[in-house]
Amino acid sequence: MAFVDWLRLLAALQMITGHTTDAVLADAERASAWFSVWTQIRGLTAPAFLLASGVSFGLASRLDDASAYAVLRAREGARRRRVVRSAWLVVLGTLLHALDAPWVVDVLQCVGATLLALDLLVTLALRADAVVGIAGVLALTILVSAPSVDAAIAPADHEGAARFVLGWVDRDGGSLFPLIPWAFYVLAGIAIGRLAIPRGARTEGSVVIARLAVAAIGCGVAAFVAEALFGAADAHGWSSHPAVVLTRTAMVLLMAACLAALGTRWELPHFGGLAWGSTLAGETLVLYVAHLLVLFADGVGPGRVWAHALLLPATIALSIAMVIGSAIAALAWARFWPPIEARWMPWLRPGRGPAKTGA
Repeated sequence: MAFVDWLRLLAALQMITGHTTDAVLADAERASAWFSVWTQIRGLTAPAFLLASGVSFGLASRLDDASAYAVLRAREGARRRRVVRSAWLVVLGTLLHALDAPWVVDVLQCVGATLLALDLLVTLALRADAVVGIAGVLALTILVSAPSVDAAIAPADHEGAARFVLGWVDRDGGSLFPLIPWAFYVLAGIAIGRLAIPRGARTEGSVVIARLAVAAIGCGVAAFVAEALFGAADAHGWSSHPAVVLTRTAMVLLMAACLAALGTRWELPHFGGLAWGSTLAGETLVLYVAHLLVLFADGVGPGRVWAHALLLPATIALSIAMVIGSAIAALAWARFWPPIEARWMPWLRPGRGPAKTGA
């Protein structure tokens, strides 16, 4: 669905500009009211990415169509390709922190590990409804248990080998996106995708818009209930508080509904016959890695050279340059990598393995 690509593009733009601004903006600029508002908006970047990942996985796995799901489930090549890519997310995320903090779990490991679990679920579950139901139960379990897990694990527990395990479920050891609560957004994306897009690409735009809006309202109401049940969020466990998680989900869904409405009027951008809008939306991993490698390159990266040193105009100019440079890198990757992969790694191509009949 077009709104998923729009959501990814918007999140990618905020990701690149957010990391750049946070790295180079002078401390004097951070005391302003606009920076506080911008920070709150920036907090929706990761939930948007993770939720879109869940919706995309559901669409790719054909969880809306029982017969198509059975056929896809039997395709060894397609499944192998998804598993390899999900595992690569975990490996790449670990490598990015290997030198300073290899135990840290970042967004790539979180997405990759959750998608691997979902792939296993697709392999084992005979029915698409079972995948959606189990994903929904897991999402609810993570949501409700997050405050208890956060309270049960203290910073002192992250010592020695234990930090490599605890980092996956708790942030006190330095992890930015532990599975609890961040896997909730991916798993919730499965259920929300099934709710909002019941007939896959055949679903009418008006249905998608209405159901996304209803889901946003439902999450907003649930956030008020969660605050009444769990109390107000404190500074330590703020990001894992159910009310905060549900509020962020509601805001992302509302944004998705607006983008779905936008998508009914305008297609993603094209230029010179290239659908670069959808291409960039599909290459968010390249955008993520490219801008981080440039921004924080040792000794020469703008985030190192001008750390907390630039005023707002210069920060905006640098952010625009980072967006353009990352986009060029992603488009180049999309153009030149597929032929290399097809020639030298044919085992990654879907449909190469023997297909099994039956579910």
